[in-house]
Amino acid sequence: MKLTSQQKGSLLAFTAVMFITPDSLFIRLSHIDTWGLLFYRGAIPFVVVLLGLLMVYRATFFKLLFSMGYPGIFYMITFAVTNITFIISIQNTNVANTLIMIAMAPMLSAVLGALFLKENPDKKTWTTIFITFMAAIYIFYDSIQLGNFFGDIFGFITALGLAVGAVVIRSAKNRNLVPSAVVGKLIVAFVAAFFVENYKLVNNDLK
Repeated sequence: MKLTSQQKGSLLAFTAVMFITPDSLFIRLSHIDTWGLLFYRGAIPFVVVLLGLLMVYRATFFKLLFSMGYPGIFYMITFAVTNITFIISIQNTNVANTLIMIAMAPMLSAVLGALFLKENPDKKTWTTIFITFMAAIYIFYDSIQLGNFFGDIFGFITALGLAVGAVVIRSAKNRNLVPSAVVGKLIVAFVAAFFVENYKLVNNDLK
C-alpha cells in the first residue's frame, strides 16, 4: 500500500508520540540531576547518530552540514532549546501537564504557518486551536495553585520551540536538516556540561 505524503506525516507524528510518552516517565524515574541527565541525553545521541550519518552519507555529510544555511542554524538552536526545556519541564511539573503543553505544538505551528508561510488553517483547525488554548490557560491557573507553574512554563516553551522548528523545516523542505539535529544534541551536552554537579549514574540509570 502506497501512502500519500499526508499519511506518511501523520504516521510519523503518531510514532513520535508513542516514543515521547514512555520517555517522559523514564525521565521522572531517573535519579540523576537535571543537567547530568541533559548531558547524557545530548552526548550519547550525538555520538551514535553522528556515526550513523557518517556511515550513510560518508564524505557528503560535511557538505550537507555546511550547506544548511540559516534554516539549519535556526533549527539547530530551537532543537537544542526544546531538548533542554523539555527535561526541565518534566522534572518540575506533572508528566501529564508537560505532555499537554507539548500537544499545543501543532496548534502553535498552524498559527506560525499562517503568519509566515501563508498556510491558512480551515475553520475546524481554528476552533481546535481556540479550545486547546483555553485548556492551556486552565492548566496554568491550576498550576499556580499547586506550585507547578515553573514546569508548565517550560513545557509551553518546549511546545513553542517545536512549533518554530516545524515551521523552519517546512520552509526549507528541500534541505536535509538532520545534521542540524545532530549538532543540536552536541549543543545540549556542551551547555549542560557547565552546570553538571555529578556525572554518576546509579541504580536503574545505567540501563
